[in-house]
Amino acid sequence: QRPVFRPPGATFSNRRLHATVRKYTGYAKQFFSVAVERDLLTASPFEKLVSGSVGNDERQQLVPHEDVQRLIDVCPNAEWRLIVVLSRYGGLRCPSEHLKLRWRDIDWDRGVMTVTSPKTKKQGKPKRLVPIFDEVRPFLEECFDQAEPGAEFVLSKYRSPSGAYIRKRLDALVERAGITKWPRIT
Repeated sequence: QRPVFRPPGATFSNRRLHATVRKYTGYAKQFFSVAVERDLLTASPFEKLVSGSVGNDERQQLVPHEDVQRLIDVCPNAEWRLIVVLSRYGGLRCPSEHLKLRWRDIDWDRGVMTVTSPKTKKQGKPKRLVPIFDEVRPFLEECFDQAEPGAEFVLSKYRSPSGAYIRKRLDALVERAGITKWPRIT
């Protein structure tokens, strides 16, 4: 077995070490692919190596309906209730997919939303259809009824590009609801 470089004093689990290796392999692939594009090299030695993120199943957690309802109950307004519901029942990534959702993306008759997904755009999947489940529809309708005439985005009040405000506020709402914070809340 070949030795693995570890910084002095560092301890890594196998999963974390594997993720770190894939991350730095990705950096090397980018660096060498640019060298190939600029005709500095004829081929990249990293071209066929696997890189990219590694999922951590230990951080996945089912949030019970009771906890979601407690969170909805402490939300200050319709948009916050919709953020919670779209995250839990719509499966939208928060905040990136919430912030890109427009009213024109909602097909009320067919009962689907076209969700723009920045995360999967690189894999050639910039959009996906998401059903408007019964748990989501009343909250979506409430926001639609409260929207300004001609509003473009479903969420109009919380438009911070980084979504930092949403994450911070969601943490506070979870605490206020008396719910144990789950891993990687957004």
